[in-house]
Amino acid sequence: GGEDGGEDAFPCSFASCGVQGMADRTITVNGFSKAFAMTGWRVGYLAAPVPIARAAAKIQSQFTSGASSVAQHAALEALLICEEENERGTGLRGGAEVQAMVREFRKR
Repeated sequence: GGEDGGEDAFPCSFASCGVQGMADRTITVNGFSKAFAMTGWRVGYLAAPVPIARAAAKIQSQFTSGASSVAQHAALEALLICEEENERGTGLRGGAEVQAMVREFRKR
């Protein structure tokens, strides 16, 4: 189960909640460390309206380097597995193996 004792849920963004215009007013910043048990990979993302995303990209490019290609491929695979599990209706973020690692991570 999840941290609150319930079942693990597929992550959802306010931008996809169905409220008209919400995607234009939502900025989502997240990472893969806890959600996909990818600690140490240093992969994250920002989803935002184009003008905000462009401005953030300009700032970010001056402060950090890019994630390694291996980490990028691993993050993509995590998202693809997550999407497959969501389509199956299992709600298992990243599949059973990732959920087992996430549960172990939460124990720490």
